[in-house]
Parts: sequence; C-alpha cells; structure tokens
Amino acid sequence: MKNYSCVVIGKGLVGSATAKYLSLDESDVALIGPDEPKDWSEGEIFAAHYDEARVQRITGWDADWTLLNKMSVLAYPELQRRSGIAFHRPVGCLYVNPHGKDVYLEQAPALANRFALQADHELNDESLAHSFKDFRFPKGSYGMFEPGPAGHINPRNLLRAQLTQCMTHGVTIHPDIVASIRKIQGGYELTCRSGFVCTAKRLVMATGSFQNFTHLLQEPLTMRSKSEVVLLGRMETQEAERYALLPSLLYEIKTKDLEGIYLLPPVRYPDGHTYIKIGCNFPDDTWFHDLAGIRDWFRTGDSDRFLPGLKEALLAIMPDLHCDEYLTKRCVVSYTEEKRPYIDYYRDESIVIAGGCNGYSAMCSDAMGKVAAHRVQGRNPVEFAREAFRLSYSMS
Repeated sequence: MKNYSCVVIGKGLVGSATAKYLSLDESDVALIGPDEPKDWSEGEIFAAHYDEARVQRITGWDADWTLLNKMSVLAYPELQRRSGIAFHRPVGCLYVNPHGKDVYLEQAPALANRFALQADHELNDESLAHSFKDFRFPKGSYGMFEPGPAGHINPRNLLRAQLTQCMTHGVTIHPDIVASIRKIQGGYELTCRSGFVCTAKRLVMATGSFQNFTHLLQEPLTMRSKSEVVLLGRMETQEAERYALLPSLLYEIKTKDLEGIYLLPPVRYPDGHTYIKIGCNFPDDTWFHDLAGIRDWFRTGDSDRFLPGLKEALLAIMPDLHCDEYLTKRCVVSYTEEKRPYIDYYRDESIVIAGGCNGYSAMCSDAMGKVAAHRVQGRNPVEFAREAFRLSYSMS
C-alpha cells in the first residue's frame, strides 16, 4: 500500500494548484479526482472548470479577495511558460452597475491604491457609451474598467497547465473518486471507487460544491450550493472577429427576473465553434441538499428553461449581436456564510479544507492553492491574517 505525505482530494483548479505548491517543498504528494466525464449522463462528480472562458478581474470585494486575484495573475506568465499551455487573455474587465455607484465602486479606488492596481474608476453612462460602444447600458449607470492583466482565462487550459506542473514536480495523479476516509495511526487510509487504497499523513479537501455531499468528513461546513446556467451564443467567424477584443463584463443588474450578469467575449470551444457566453442568477435557481440532487442537475437538469431569459439579457446589453444558435450549459456555485473562501484546518492540522469559492475560484485558484499548501505545512502566508479564511461549521 502506497503511503503519501499528503493527498489532495479534488482534481480541480484549487486542488491542482495546491498539489503543485506542495510538491515544490516535499515529495510523495498525490492528487486524486475524476477526469471530466466524456458523457455527462454517466458522470458521478462534476466541476465548474468544464468551460473555456471565466472572468479574470483583479479588484475584489475586499482586500483578501483582491490579493488572491493579484497573486494569481502574477503567477500566470511563469505557469504558462513552464507548462507551454496558454490560458490567459488580458483583454480587461468592465464592471457596471446600471443602478448607479455601489459599495464595490465606492471602495475600489482605495483597494487599487493599496495594491498598486490600474483602473478607470469614474465611468458614468456617457463615458461608458463613448468607450464601450458594443455594450448598451441605461442612463444612470456607473462603472469601472480594469485593463490587463484583467480579462478572462480558459479554466480547462489552466487546469492542464497546473497538472503539467504537478507531474513535472513528481505529484502522483490518480483519476479516481475517493469513496471513504478512515483515521488510522499516523494519518488516514483512503479507499477509492476503483478499489485503489492508499494512506496519507495529511489531507487537503478541495472538492468544490460537492464538499458537504460526499460525506467524507463528518461535520458539514456552513456552505450552500446552487444551480447555475450559462448561455452560449454560436457566432460565425466574421461576427466573432468583430468582438475579438471585447472585455469581460460584470454587470450588477438586479431585477425581479435576474441578477448579477457576467459576460465573456467570443472564444473557441472544443466543438470547433466560437461562442459568446452570458450567465446570471435567477430567482428559481435550485439550492441543493444532497448528492443525488446535484448529480441529477449536471446529468439531466432542465437548463433550457432559462434560455429565453438569458438570450433576452444578452441582447439587451448587445442589441447589435448576431448569433446563429443558442445553447445552455449547467454548472453549480457554492456560497459560504461569510462570502469568503475556506482555507483552513478541519478540526486539527492534519486536514485542510480549500473551497467555498462563492463563484470566484477560477480567477484566484492559483493563490488559493498556495495558501492551502502553506496551511498544510503549518505556515500562514504573511500577506493574510491567520483568521482570513477560517472555517464555519453547519449546526444542522
């Protein structure tokens, strides 16, 4: 039976980054998690990184989110160079609130000054119309624009880059699902669905929105998981080229029908077509309570019922846009009570939880992995307060 110094459970963006950083300082690190299912109808565990474009901004909701974002983008050039895999497009990120200046816009200049970030923080409706002619925003809108390195990332390629570096540094990767964890003297025994068994002195749980549903640990965290739907609009080459330099958009609209729109510029998907992407929250999104519910959503959920609303929202922002076909994709997002990520010890220092990403993990996953690796090794990054990412346990 193989014994590892540390096993990271969850082969997503945060887990792969954690394993990479751990492997820089120690040997015998393993990363366990399933590959992306070829047929979603037969998948068991899913992830949010099954996509080609996610927003990359720098200024977050507070200093800790901002620093996680900044640390991540600063690591991208070296990660792309060493892995040989490109995943980052620094086309900029536009944030707009159609209802006027909000708390985020009020505090953004101070965060930009603190972390030496570039941005145009004073964009009223007239300046938005002048500078971003492809978008339409109502009178009274206010926004800010962050130039590159803000923009967007390809999460599938980011994962490939992290896994490439993991293998370079000797991480053992098992494409499997951990079925059970048993406490033993000096560590833990892990049994996988395939029958593979190993032991580890320390564990990192980076299982994303499945954290409370795998029952690998006894005490659930204060974290809720919700369905998410995105719309992909297929574009012909000429139309896609018109919008090739479009920035990512975060549109903080809030109506009775939807809220929190995010929009990604056209990118090529594995089927060879180019799509523009939009997503948001709907009042009738589903909150999950068990593994069966979240699994059924990914496998056969009725995401197409949200297509008309998403299409209407997209064309309201970009009325001149022409797409030849629209299709929906299903996802899940997890929220913590404090709206902050969890990167901390689970009851004792032999298990670290890294997750609870509140929809922002892709843009800061590299830094989250770095912080998690520090926790495993009994250290705290000097940039963050010790309690910045503490866990909260559910009372239910």
